[in-house]
Amino acid sequence: LTERRKQLARHGPGKRAAVVVIDLQRFFVRDGDPVCDAAMAANATLLNRARAAGIPVFLIRNVFNDPG
Repeated sequence: LTERRKQLARHGPGKRAAVVVIDLQRFFVRDGDPVCDAAMAANATLLNRARAAGIPVFLIRNVFNDPG
């Protein structure tokens, strides 16, 4: 390693857990599809349990603006 890289702080796990969900929206799944329905149900369970345990939950989503 270069001398500069040796001086930089090492990255590693943080001190606190969080759940980050990116683009898990009904817009991207088909209602009635068993795989999509199971994925949505599993994620709902995960988010409910995380919130109940006091774990931060961050939901990242696309927002489409009407250009008109």
